[in-house]
Amino acid sequence: YNLVRWQAHCHVSRQSYDFFQNDFAGRIATKVWQAGQATGDLMQSFIEVVWFMVVYTVTTLVLVAGLDLRLAVLVVIWITAFGWLARRYLPAIRKHAEQTAEAGSMITGRIVDSYSNVQTLKLFSADGDDRYIRSGFDIYLDALRPFTRRLTGVRMALTTLSGIMITAIACFAVYLWIEGSITVGAVAFTLSLVLRLNMLLGRLMMQLNSILRNLGVLENSKALISQPLGLTDAPDAKKLVVTGGRIEVNNV
Repeated sequence: YNLVRWQAHCHVSRQSYDFFQNDFAGRIATKVWQAGQATGDLMQSFIEVVWFMVVYTVTTLVLVAGLDLRLAVLVVIWITAFGWLARRYLPAIRKHAEQTAEAGSMITGRIVDSYSNVQTLKLFSADGDDRYIRSGFDIYLDALRPFTRRLTGVRMALTTLSGIMITAIACFAVYLWIEGSITVGAVAFTLSLVLRLNMLLGRLMMQLNSILRNLGVLENSKALISQPLGLTDAPDAKKLVVTGGRIEVNNV
């Protein structure tokens, strides 16, 4: 977290004066800070959750296939449908996350800029500042609403899929038990694995959602942080050596 923030700060702080004059200080600071948070959360999701979920899903598939291949086919259908949902919804979430991060950094910049110049605003433009800040909140809400709608759509689709597949696997397992293909213990074993898989797939979807949200935030921060330095030393520039000081005024 802090290493990324420090590296981003070291680069941004070396930008020219015009760079800081043409943007909000709060917006710049927000993007530097959120880049570290998004990077850390992204790596944590990969290491702690996604890898564990892949291992558990493969293990469940192998164990169920050992009981009856037809049950394994249903699990494969479930995982395939899950992958289709992820492919359909998550790229849009990434785009909305980038837009929301941009709007969030904008309103933060406006608030910080207002607080930094609070004396001037209180003297000359208190009402105008309120309208300016309020418009920033409206812009942020306009970016946030489609984002939350998309998240709600993902959760509803995943809940519906899980309900259908759990019911299908449970009914088919009972059918196999009735015809004598598997034992009662195998039915209980299958259902316990499936219920656990349902919980973990929901968690995986949320982690994939988090990963793409963090990628969106990183892309938003990268657009500012990765800008090349606007003013650099000449390749053959010598180190400045100050031997004395003097102020000279001419033709005043």
